[in-house]
Amino acid sequence: MTKPTHQQYHIDVPLTNLSVAYNPNGYIAAGVFPIVSVKEKTGKYFVYSKGDWLRREAKPRAPGSRAVRGGYSLSSGLYTCLESAFATPVTDEQVANSIQPLKP
Repeated sequence: MTKPTHQQYHIDVPLTNLSVAYNPNGYIAAGVFPIVSVKEKTGKYFVYSKGDWLRREAKPRAPGSRAVRGGYSLSSGLYTCLESAFATPVTDEQVANSIQPLKP
């Protein structure tokens, strides 16, 4: 009997604390929206269209009149976390003969 695969025991659901949007030069989004940690190995996230951020459809309106209506498109993307590692072997002899501040 084989073990279930990741795709069999995990269903990708959208992240609720992340979305991807257009980031024009000079904007501070990278400083405001930090790298997000995730619990799941795979999942989905929302993506907003670049064109939706660059539209200028607002118009002046009279008091009590209805504002110009518009919308935006929304798609999704998939993420997969890949584990990476790097190691340097350290022997017991190196540990025993090391001094501070280099003592491993």
